[in-house]
Amino acid sequence: MRIHHLNCGTVRTIEATYDGPPPAPAVNHCLLVETDHDGLVLVETGLGLGNVQDPDGTLGTDWVVLAQPVLDGEETAVRQVARLGGTRHPTCATSS
Repeated sequence: MRIHHLNCGTVRTIEATYDGPPPAPAVNHCLLVETDHDGLVLVETGLGLGNVQDPDGTLGTDWVVLAQPVLDGEETAVRQVARLGGTRHPTCATSS
């Protein structure tokens, strides 16, 4: 089994609610698990190509203004799986 950590959507810089770490960009952290028997499993999907192409329509204007997502298609899971050589469709495990 192999686990890949993916950034599937950079959003605005956030500040910690306590002293210590400097402000940093937040990301939609996803895991891509290569299993021995079940193929690829994507845990959470982050932002998708549809979100990148129509952010106001799919994510909502208020969220886009608040989160200020980068909206880079190369950060989507589908593009990252392809770059890793994934030829099979992963099973998605995401929360609603």
